[in-house]
Amino acid sequence: MPKSTITGLAHIGVMTRDMDASVAFYTDVLNCTCTHRQFVGTSELAFMQVGDCVIELIKPEKNDHIKDLKPGQVDHVAFRVEDLDAEMARLEKSGVVPFAPAKNAPIFEKGIRCVFFPGPSGER
Repeated sequence: MPKSTITGLAHIGVMTRDMDASVAFYTDVLNCTCTHRQFVGTSELAFMQVGDCVIELIKPEKNDHIKDLKPGQVDHVAFRVEDLDAEMARLEKSGVVPFAPAKNAPIFEKGIRCVFFPGPSGER
C-alpha cells in the first residue's frame, strides 16, 4: 500500500446553535484566539486557535440542521495532507469511498480543496 500523505490534524469541526456565545466561550473562558470568521453559503464559520489546536465552529443558517445533535458532538475531523489526490487514491484502494468528489471551498483568502469521507462509525 502506498505511504500516506497525511501530515497532521488541520482542525476539528464542531456545530453550534449560537455562534456569538460559542466564540465568547472559547475566547473568554478557554483563552482561544478567533483567527478567522466568515460566512460560506448560509453557514457561519469561526476558527478558534489555542496552541497548535484549531476548532472550527459551524453555525448553519437554519438550526434544523443541528437539532438532533447531542451536546459536544463533532461534525468532522480535518487532516492536512501533502497531496489530496494521492491520499484519496490510497484511501479508495483501502475501500474508503468519499461522500462526493473533492471540491474547492471558499474558506480563507485562497480557499481550500477538500473532500469528506466516512469513518467506520459514520463520522466524517
